[in-house]
Amino acid sequence: MAKFTFSPSSKLSAVRRALEPGCDIAKLAAEELGVRLLTLRKWIRLYEEDPEIFSLQRSKSELDRENARLIKEIAETKMETEILKKFAEYSGKK
Repeated sequence: MAKFTFSPSSKLSAVRRALEPGCDIAKLAAEELGVRLLTLRKWIRLYEEDPEIFSLQRSKSELDRENARLIKEIAETKMETEILKKFAEYSGKK
């Protein structure tokens, strides 16, 4: 079986489908999702322990985008701070 990475929302959707009455989780895992039964059972167990588990997780690409945005914001803030310091020095000399 090929290795796939499932987003938190995909995992949540799979768990909700698996918990529907009359759902054959072995069939759902193997035929529809393409994951091992143990993987789906792990997702179900995690969800039962903490129903918010998959809504709190974010994918690596989401985190990378946020990190890039924050790095850019920090650089802009540092530049603005330097400009304000120079302005304060300049205006204090007059």
